[in-house]
Amino acid sequence: MDNIDWAFKGSETIKDIFIQRCRENKWNIIYFDNLLRDLREYKCNGIPEKLSRDIRTFEQILSFFSELKFAKYLAPKCARISMIPTSTVRSADIIFSDGGSECLIEVTSMRDTEISNKIMSYIRSFLMENKDLGYLIGVELKEELSKIELNREERKKQYDMLKNSLDTFNRIVLSKPHATSPFKIDTEGAIFNIELTEQGKSILMYVQTACVKIEDDELLPIISNLILWKAEKRASFDSDYKKMKYYVGFDCEIDLIGNNLFDELSYGTSETYHERLRKEWHEKMRFPILFNPNESKIRKASKTGWMEFLAKKFLIPDSSKLAHRSKEGIFISEVGMDNVTGVIVRFRTGKFGFYPNPFCEKEINLEGETPFFVT
Repeated sequence: MDNIDWAFKGSETIKDIFIQRCRENKWNIIYFDNLLRDLREYKCNGIPEKLSRDIRTFEQILSFFSELKFAKYLAPKCARISMIPTSTVRSADIIFSDGGSECLIEVTSMRDTEISNKIMSYIRSFLMENKDLGYLIGVELKEELSKIELNREERKKQYDMLKNSLDTFNRIVLSKPHATSPFKIDTEGAIFNIELTEQGKSILMYVQTACVKIEDDELLPIISNLILWKAEKRASFDSDYKKMKYYVGFDCEIDLIGNNLFDELSYGTSETYHERLRKEWHEKMRFPILFNPNESKIRKASKTGWMEFLAKKFLIPDSSKLAHRSKEGIFISEVGMDNVTGVIVRFRTGKFGFYPNPFCEKEINLEGETPFFVT
């Protein structure tokens, strides 16, 4: 753990929190140590400084973890790369350069439900206070607690259900005679599987979410809000940083989210003239005269090196197909996305995707060029 010791130098308290929270999943510690080792070899600067100045909680460590994944992706292609302590400078998370102009990236993430983190934290604290139980505990979240909820009222319902489930777990475990055989506690929101450990040591083994199918229409607004929140952060940057190309990194830890969803989110969806005509013929409707309120925005981008790309995405007609915009992407529809040069996505598989923004401000626009870190 030499690399972890190096990174957390001067941050012993938060290091202890990290080790404590990851003690049942040593893979996280090993992965983190290897990630730090690689970044040290690439001479990525600012890691200990950012940890000591910005990080105070385990949740902030997880966010920092996401930032390091993007730093590792960029580092081999960069002449310089550095983490930025945002508590001292109004800027993004990472600054990097190919030896010429400098660029910024601000990272956000979507992980398994926040409920999982809360229940893990509660069970670990419970076991610390009741070490003599010697139980191994596994938790299976039911469907309602496995969903990703953005709506405030629905989230409150989840939290109330979580509290009721944990209260039930606490009451039954502490009132039940010490069990010698495995047993279950079936609550409103979760099933707790409990058995004795051979060593007599209390351990949280797993928190497993239910298999919940999430429709794209539910995911898109959630992801859109996370990215837009980071896009609008540029307005608060110090003046020198506002001149740099600005990317949003999205660390996606949710299964079944792939390139097609981010393509739709960024650029929208389209139908060819014939697809639209056939649909409306079937519905016995008159084919309308279409007007795109963002036409001037698209036309402007087409004159700055983006013509071929826009045609490929059906944002403008090409020689063979007339595109009808059935749904706009956030690069066009959200004014705040004018701040973003492009979005870099890390998928659950570990692969990365890049989605350039043809419509951002001129000062940070790629003007049809491929950035140096995309290979």
